[in-house]
Amino acid sequence: MIRLNLIPANKKEEIERADRLHQVFKWEVSMAFLIMVLFVILLSVYSIVRVNLQAVTSESGSANSGKYAQLKQYDEKLKEANDEVAIADKIQAGQFYWSELFNKINALISPGIKLAGINTQNYDVYLTGNADTRDNLMSFEEKLKGESCFQNVNLPISDLVSQTNVDFQIQFTIKDSCLKKQ
Repeated sequence: MIRLNLIPANKKEEIERADRLHQVFKWEVSMAFLIMVLFVILLSVYSIVRVNLQAVTSESGSANSGKYAQLKQYDEKLKEANDEVAIADKIQAGQFYWSELFNKINALISPGIKLAGINTQNYDVYLTGNADTRDNLMSFEEKLKGESCFQNVNLPISDLVSQTNVDFQIQFTIKDSCLKKQ
């Protein structure tokens, strides 16, 4: 079989261009179809994921709401406890510990001094007692004056008349900062 091509060259080019255009058009249609299929698949996956997310969110939201309510209750109880502790701290900060006074006086008393009584009025302290000798009493007075917590130590001169077996009454003021525990 013999083939003869009697079509002119320009017409051949036109046929080839038309054939290429037809092939490009086929490719474009097939690509558009694939893109449309992919778009539909992605859209369906998106809708499925969105439905699942809503289901999980509503389920976890109801479960978490109970936990959040419980955490809120614990938080409120913790705040109440902290408030009570703060009130107790304020009360303790303002509390005077008169035992501090006794400890300081006990540290200053020498063997020749016997205390008979301690009276307080506000921050004024009155010590009554007996000293073996006047020198022991004067030494005790000097120790009281040397203590930084005691001010205005007053030993009446009338208490220094006797040489031995001296009854005394010493008055002094204690600083309020010395009555608080550090």
